[in-house]
Amino acid sequence: MREAHAAGARLVHFTESATGVPHKRAMSSTGPDQIGPADWTRIDWTRQQAELGIWTALGSVHPFVLPHRPHNSLYVLSDKRKLVTRYDARMLSTTKVSYLYTRRGSTTCSA
Repeated sequence: MREAHAAGARLVHFTESATGVPHKRAMSSTGPDQIGPADWTRIDWTRQQAELGIWTALGSVHPFVLPHRPHNSLYVLSDKRKLVTRYDARMLSTTKVSYLYTRRGSTTCSA
């Protein structure tokens, strides 16, 4: 990313799960051999605020106060590390809505 920025790039876009969207088996509180409710205490939430210096669109998780599960989200961050917008996935697979994430509007946001 630093090389791209130095070469003039102004936006980087990561695919879903490229950063900060863990695999359901890695997050499973009963796994990894069995899929169960996600253990979100395993995530280092402060690490998501890394200095980038370039506009960034990335899929990640948006935290809530435990025991509420986070949203599966897409963040757009400015080159000044400011959150410009966040989109929360509205269509979730059965596994994602059952064990990993909450749907938009189903809990109160903590941040």
